[in-house]
Amino acid sequence: MSGKAAFMVLLALGAALLTQTGCDNTRSLRKACDSGNAKSCYDVAKMYEDGIDEHRAKAVQFYQKAFQLYKKACDSGEAKGCSGLGRLYGNGKGVQKDEAKAVQLFRKACDGGYARGCLNLGYMYGKGKGVEHDDTKAVQLYSKVCDEGNAEGCSCLGGMYFSGTGVQKDDAKAIQLLRRACDGGDGLGCSRLGYMYEKGEGVQKDEAKALRLYQKACDGGDGWACGAIGYMYANGEGVLRDHGRAVQFFQKACDAGSARGCTSLGWVYAHGVSLMPAYVNEPGSTYRGSLVWRNDDKAVRLYRKACDGGDATGCKELGAMYEAGKGVKEDDAKAVEFYQKACDGGDATGCVSLGMMCSRGRGVQEDQARAAQLYQKACDGGDAPGCGALGWMYTNGTGVEKDDAKAAEFFQKGRDLKRSQ
Repeated sequence: MSGKAAFMVLLALGAALLTQTGCDNTRSLRKACDSGNAKSCYDVAKMYEDGIDEHRAKAVQFYQKAFQLYKKACDSGEAKGCSGLGRLYGNGKGVQKDEAKAVQLFRKACDGGYARGCLNLGYMYGKGKGVEHDDTKAVQLYSKVCDEGNAEGCSCLGGMYFSGTGVQKDDAKAIQLLRRACDGGDGLGCSRLGYMYEKGEGVQKDEAKALRLYQKACDGGDGWACGAIGYMYANGEGVLRDHGRAVQFFQKACDAGSARGCTSLGWVYAHGVSLMPAYVNEPGSTYRGSLVWRNDDKAVRLYRKACDGGDATGCKELGAMYEAGKGVKEDDAKAVEFYQKACDGGDATGCVSLGMMCSRGRGVQEDQARAAQLYQKACDGGDAPGCGALGWMYTNGTGVEKDDAKAAEFFQKGRDLKRSQ
């Protein structure tokens, strides 16, 4: 047998051994679970849940199986099983959605010493899901797990101190906690710390340091951080402007599950950009660059993915594609649907777009009063065009009582917002 043939045989044997080992491990875990080993039940349940991405056709079946096994683990005293079961109740996967039940299970997991249970419970208190909204309680839970050495808990607690949510705002404390989280391997902690350095929040502005922190987080799989690097390259912040690298990081962000990264990448395909970096203008450069050609179909797919992932701006851009008939058949009703979703999600420009549809009676019955309300919401959200549109409503007495003083007030607010951007 030749050396190459022998090598191929060894590879085949190795692959078979690995596969057999994996199967044997699964069988042994199932057997242990059936014998009453709660941790093994949890491990098998996690395998079912983790395998859903590769077996989408069996998602319902896998979630139901995971539910049964997490419940068995939890009932047998495995805190991780209670947390996993709570997650399924919270998301309505494998069982009817019940956020109050999820809270009970997360509390049981937390009381059982499982840090993830405490983090999940803190999140529910912070969002008021299944329990009365209580930021102070969320802070207490994050503090508990941070004190126990959990990096993610320190990251969550640092975020609360940065925003002044549930505690008095304290940038110095936030930086201390986020640095501890980042050093402990929490990607979100690195991202949050990078943001503070990028914007000069509570620390001297240092874009180079921000980039290093974002890169560390991005390398660890944090999609938001990858998107932040993309923005820095796109705008030339702390680095030479390089649209090519920006696109690469937007793609990486989207692939990592960042909805905002998908929106950014969608914008690239909706408009087309040159990938020519800034340094091509240097004397002697022979760089010819390249282009991302406009591709409306791809832009629509990316905006839809972003919108489905919870990014309000992605919903607004998707609405604009429907309104213009780009990449999809023109459909004003669909445009209104996505503008509404964007506005409800906090995108002020989505409120303006929806207001314009209401004002013109496109995709929805004409309603000038509602249009004025939407422009007001956009203006309150810091959107200069929204303030301007509301100013014209007061000038003309459309949808509101004519009031020149208020019109002047909103026109001025719009100008001030535009100057500050």
